[in-house]
Amino acid sequence: MGGVNKKIFETLKSIVGPENISCDKVDLIPYSRDWSLMDASTMFMPDVVVRPRTTSEVAEVVRLASEGSIPVVPWGGGTGLSGGALAFRGGITVDMKGLNRIVEIDEENLTVTTQAGITVQKLNEGLKKYGLWWPHDPESKSASTVGAAIACDNIGTFGTKYGGSLVDYLLRVEVVLPTGEILKFGSKAPGSASGYPLHWLFIGSEGTLGIVTGATLRVYRVPQHRHVSIITFGSFESAINAGLEIIEAGLDPESIHIVAKEGFLYYTRLYEVKFNKAARIPEETEAAMAISFAGWKEVSTFQENIALRICSEADGTVVEEQELVNIFWTEKHTLSYDAGENPWPLSQREDKYAGIDLCVPVSKVPSMYKTYQKLLKKYDLKPATGCFMYCKRLKFAPNCIFTTNVNDKDPKEVERARKFIHELAKHAIECDGTISSSRGVGMAVTRSLTTVEHTPTAIELMKKLKRTLDPKNIMNPGKKLPD
Repeated sequence: MGGVNKKIFETLKSIVGPENISCDKVDLIPYSRDWSLMDASTMFMPDVVVRPRTTSEVAEVVRLASEGSIPVVPWGGGTGLSGGALAFRGGITVDMKGLNRIVEIDEENLTVTTQAGITVQKLNEGLKKYGLWWPHDPESKSASTVGAAIACDNIGTFGTKYGGSLVDYLLRVEVVLPTGEILKFGSKAPGSASGYPLHWLFIGSEGTLGIVTGATLRVYRVPQHRHVSIITFGSFESAINAGLEIIEAGLDPESIHIVAKEGFLYYTRLYEVKFNKAARIPEETEAAMAISFAGWKEVSTFQENIALRICSEADGTVVEEQELVNIFWTEKHTLSYDAGENPWPLSQREDKYAGIDLCVPVSKVPSMYKTYQKLLKKYDLKPATGCFMYCKRLKFAPNCIFTTNVNDKDPKEVERARKFIHELAKHAIECDGTISSSRGVGMAVTRSLTTVEHTPTAIELMKKLKRTLDPKNIMNPGKKLPD
């Protein structure tokens, strides 16, 4: 069992209980892969998997690992796309889903305190009873955990209104450091200038600085009304300019998504299959904007009408088929869709989804899109349901997700896809952007580009911080930073 000998295994068993530990291969295999781009035969097996149920159990596991210099890898929902939760160097995988309780719902102060292993969906089910919700809303909400959302700084559907980063939500965090110490940072106060905001240090840390075991989050009241519209445009530039004008006009959209034609085709195909007719979409469509407004009905309706007028003046065409709008929204938000019945040949029933999330200055988005199309042809790859552009906190800080479908049983095609993703990321840096805006870097093919995006001084400062908190380099080693 590598660094986990029989004595350590027995000690781990005494900490978490015999029902919450395994070194059997059949139990380790589910933790050997995530949604990262790799060929079908590749697996990264931990030596042992444990599922603690309390913060103190996590601390004991980490303390034992520290004494033996054994790698520790936290595991959330396993939906990552960069290998951040894979046991790259063996060791102990800590499955956090045993810490799944809501500790406190504070209706008066609009906060929730929760353990980190609860899924986003289960957290919102608990909040709904009180008329509250956490607007962080990834499509993987049924599996993605609160701890993973913090560790990767995920984005969600409603970033335009409520915030596109965990910085907009996280008030307090409970963490087990690589030494096994349990510390809390932050408070319930919505803002503080006292000391350093250490609770934010763990946002996007990808489990390399410690294991998040609990959090206090800002929540909101469930909106009374919501209306969603989709507008098609002849170019990405027109869609972006319309979105900018909507923000600059003083409107308060709940969400803005701009979807490239490759991605929008997925929804129009679902519509065609379900209703046996083609949607009335202009042939010259290059991008579609989905926009939602929520709140008091009269206010959101008023704002929506102005937004549609702005889009019309930018040569946008409103999608009239409400059924198509509903298909898009259920896919993006409620997840109650018919994808499993979708006969579209690009379905992931045959190929593996592979993609990258980039962020570039808004004026560079059309250039990134054209590069995406060019590289698809260069590497002979198929477009997937991607090319989404999410907007953050009443500003266009675009999260651009470029995707392709890959046959992971073909090593040559996997290698072409890796080169495709690497070139896209490199172009993002050339556009003064970043190689990851929400999914993290993990052990992905783009990790080598961190030395291009960041200066040597900045990289060394990050490594110094890592060494200070994790002197034995046991916490998710081989991730985030270049070796």
